[in-house]
Amino acid sequence: MLPLRMEKHHSTSSASAMAGSSDEELALLVADSDQQAFAQLMHRHLDRTVAVAQRVLFRRSEAEDVAQDVFLKFWRQPESFNPEKAKFGTWIYRVTINRALDVVRKVRPDQLPEDFDMTDPTPSALEDIAKAERRKALVATMAKLPERQRAALSLSYQAEMPDIEAAASLGITVKAYESLLVRARKTLREKLLAGGHHDA
Repeated sequence: MLPLRMEKHHSTSSASAMAGSSDEELALLVADSDQQAFAQLMHRHLDRTVAVAQRVLFRRSEAEDVAQDVFLKFWRQPESFNPEKAKFGTWIYRVTINRALDVVRKVRPDQLPEDFDMTDPTPSALEDIAKAERRKALVATMAKLPERQRAALSLSYQAEMPDIEAAASLGITVKAYESLLVRARKTLREKLLAGGHHDA
């Protein structure tokens, strides 16, 4: 098993040698157990893979675990990626989303992000407190959405993925993704309004 943080660090030294290779070319080299190719792919995609997982899970530690699982599975089973069916980036994010959604089912819906901190209750900080309360309500409400609606909102607004890329990550058509996003917005707004929050 390759240590991911070490491989990511090592990838910096090998980046110049393989910078001209496409993701798909690197993936083929990984199939031949090329560690430098694997490190280069991690250098390109690990941070965003963690970010994508975190947008679904909200917790950095769990997102890092998901990213590690995804990349280790790719290292062990590189044949799971078929360059004739998808680009590597699209594929790895789809696998990440699916793995994150599996983890979501084990997470309590009222959990908040690890980096959520309440502002000190001083008079000069009232506006910050109000913003923090709105963020708390939004996070808690999003956590209660159906998993795929939650993933769609996270990919669109937090990961800022284009619709075509987000749809591919969820394994659906762009039209189906757009419909999912409309339903997700509607559900989120209804839940926020029902909870007395009118600024969503």
